[in-house]
Amino acid sequence: MKEVKEVKGFDLSTLDQDDTATIQIVHPSTGDEIGATVTVYGQDSEIFRSESRKAEARYTEYSRRNRGKFMPPEQREELDRQKVIACTKSIDGLMYKGVPLTDIDDIFTRFPWIYEQVTQGIMDRGNFIKGSSGK
Repeated sequence: MKEVKEVKGFDLSTLDQDDTATIQIVHPSTGDEIGATVTVYGQDSEIFRSESRKAEARYTEYSRRNRGKFMPPEQREELDRQKVIACTKSIDGLMYKGVPLTDIDDIFTRFPWIYEQVTQGIMDRGNFIKGSSGK
């Protein structure tokens, strides 16, 4: 009689990812949730990869047009910022002096701590694992 061996290993299906994650925005000083959320596409999404390819093409084009010089940091930062904006699906629960804020570009410019949290959320694969919750 043949002996049947049990196959052991890690089931990668337990790490299936959702397309988006909801990031809880926290107060920059206290770390407490402020009741605002940002829904984002992660670094494994097609949107993120497409924006990364566009940025890389712009870096290369800049270097080609400028005799091998590197793109200035300010321009690189702006390309990164545009990538994060493209990966931001929605923002909910942010107000300024009683007026709801909806312009993602304006929010990220005026409140860099929100931009930083969103960027970190996009890059944290754990936020996208099915059944996990964003930070």
